[in-house]
Amino acid sequence: MKEKGKNTGHGHYTFAYLLAALVMLYVSYTVPRWLPGDFVTAMYSSSHVTLNAEQEEGLRAFYTERQGFGRYLVNFFTLQWGYSYAFLTPISKLIGEALPWSLLLLGSAHLLSMAFGFLAGVEAAWRRGGI
Repeated sequence: MKEKGKNTGHGHYTFAYLLAALVMLYVSYTVPRWLPGDFVTAMYSSSHVTLNAEQEEGLRAFYTERQGFGRYLVNFFTLQWGYSYAFLTPISKLIGEALPWSLLLLGSAHLLSMAFGFLAGVEAAWRRGGI
């Protein structure tokens, strides 16, 4: 029987997960903009990537402009994640190229774990009462 005042539906959990995702997105938006100093110099000075003046200025404009959190969310959900200067391609394209291989690896690992789990369960049921 459902207790009075208790929320037993999945809506509560869905709201909590959506709120956590929104907080995570807000933190990822604000941290690079709140850091003291020049974020681009700090990020790329010790990396293997060499930026020309135009790329460096583009990154500075991206991280220092106050486009607003709403615009950031729109860009996030429309897969406009920016440009990778390490691979010289849009980030969404990099993810799109890696995603099929990642899904293949995940799917095959899942199928193998299901098969081994099924076999282990059958073996455990067959030897009931043993170790």
